[in-house]
Amino acid sequence: MRTERPPGPRSSWLLGNTLEYDRDRVGFLRQAHAEHGDVFSYDRRTIFLGDPDLIHDLLARTNTDFDGDGSPFSDERDLAGAETSADRWMGARRVGWHRLSRSAVGGHVDRLRDLFSARFAGSDELELLPAMEQLLGGATADFCLGHSAAGVPELVAANTAALVPVGGTSYRLPSWLPTRRTRTFVDLRTELMDRLGEVVRTRHDELTTAASAEHQPRDLLDQLLGAAPEVSHEGAQRFVRGVLMAGYGVPAAAMTWIVAALIEQTELTARLRDEVDALDRDRPETADLALTTAFVRETLRRHPPTWLIGRHARHDTTLGSWQLKAGTEVVFSPYLLHRDERYWSDPQDFVIDRWLAGAPAPVRHTYIPFGAGPRVCVGAQLGMLQLTLITCWLLQRFDLTAVTPPREHFAGLLVPADFRVRLATR
Repeated sequence: MRTERPPGPRSSWLLGNTLEYDRDRVGFLRQAHAEHGDVFSYDRRTIFLGDPDLIHDLLARTNTDFDGDGSPFSDERDLAGAETSADRWMGARRVGWHRLSRSAVGGHVDRLRDLFSARFAGSDELELLPAMEQLLGGATADFCLGHSAAGVPELVAANTAALVPVGGTSYRLPSWLPTRRTRTFVDLRTELMDRLGEVVRTRHDELTTAASAEHQPRDLLDQLLGAAPEVSHEGAQRFVRGVLMAGYGVPAAAMTWIVAALIEQTELTARLRDEVDALDRDRPETADLALTTAFVRETLRRHPPTWLIGRHARHDTTLGSWQLKAGTEVVFSPYLLHRDERYWSDPQDFVIDRWLAGAPAPVRHTYIPFGAGPRVCVGAQLGMLQLTLITCWLLQRFDLTAVTPPREHFAGLLVPADFRVRLATR
């Protein structure tokens, strides 16, 4: 068993490698990986993994030896209380997971179609990412809260915008630091939690007075509050907030990358259009969408919006042959793993055939656009359904043209920056 820290690029005592990293984030990690191997020290408290088996081990041991830690602030990471927090989260998650399964979202599809039709009502030229944020943020709020969603998508959008300058940096500041951006984010986070708390209490009263034998869950919140054993109000509130925040930026970035790929891959797009044009226009979710699904999966391989994922050691532990102290941060990059030529043939090319029937399965643990383990993205099934259906509807209704090309921007998420498109009705 090794006791020394893994090798890594030289860093300063005060700032580590922050300046070099922020100049070119993915380039810095790629070069350090090439020079120092699959495990290297980013700085005195952070270790990077490039080995898929170690990444899988890290994810599988989340909630036991490692903590997901979703706070952007340095003083809100409570290693001692992580186990209790994880237990509350997982209790709500076990209920929510079933509600988020593909078989449970049929009623959501009609409302998603209406939201899509309203957002893309005709020919238009627009910056695509904000449009997809509006669409998918509203769709996720509808799925979680149904008739109680009024005003929530706007609050989630404001929270997400406020998170960017706070959580998009490579260093963490304490939540009590009296900066404008810190105060803005903390105030908006409190406002969203208060609003969700109000919704949860009101919905609980509604369900208490409803005849249980006649009531069928209408949305995720109904499912959480009607579970046996019952999910606590706090657990439901925090779980719904997590789904809402994840359902705003991540699927919107993914959908925008899909449109960029549709415009770039003209021959593949023609094949997809043949597939969707043969479908029942109003019920594509009932059909076998093999090509469209493969196209979505390949887009997520090349451009996973959650391009960098981290965990913290809850206590002194080991990972592979390395010993880690409590509080050590361990990070890995699905973006780099998905493009590692050791595991993927022609990794820079867009090849949907690798996802079709008869193709060899990817090397184990090398495809993780939604993470893995106990904290795998709870909205993965819902997200895949939404992305596939929106791709179908775009192909059915519009011809797509790039006005300005997308630019890879690696911050909190990997987003296609400055991407404008023209949608012309077919």
